[in-house]
Amino acid sequence: MLLKVVLLCLVAAASAGIVPAHYNYAAPAYPAAYHPVKAAYAHPAPAYADVYAKPEPYSFGYEAKNDYDGALWQQESGDEYGSKRGSYGYTDAYGISRTVEYVADETGFHAWIKTNEPGTANQNPADVQIAADPIPAPVYTHPKAVVASPHYAKAVVAAPAHYGLSYGH
Repeated sequence: MLLKVVLLCLVAAASAGIVPAHYNYAAPAYPAAYHPVKAAYAHPAPAYADVYAKPEPYSFGYEAKNDYDGALWQQESGDEYGSKRGSYGYTDAYGISRTVEYVADETGFHAWIKTNEPGTANQNPADVQIAADPIPAPVYTHPKAVVASPHYAKAVVAAPAHYGLSYGH
């Protein structure tokens, strides 16, 4: 009943103008549509002059070696037809080495590998020729460890104490 009275009072107050029935809010003003400013510069011209220009011959190479790790090297040259020819390789401190000679031309990439790495064999997978001359892997022997058999001491267990409590005996 109280709810009905409160509801009727609110309706009467709204119709009398004491409580506004609606609020006169103006629609929010939005800024004008965004129009990007055109750049005052044009895109830079590509750095290359002609995509189909002929390749220029080149040649480069390097070699790095020291007394502890061995050596590594690479040498490559390219001709005016886009073909490349070169080699790269390494030798480690233990004398294990690998040398790869290659040609990359219109027929594809062709490699010839010469190595003495342990576990390699002569084979020709995927148009690659491998000439393996593996050195025998070093055999490491470890001295046998002398282990004494374990000695277990017998555990001494005291008998349970009896305090004279009897359970019906």
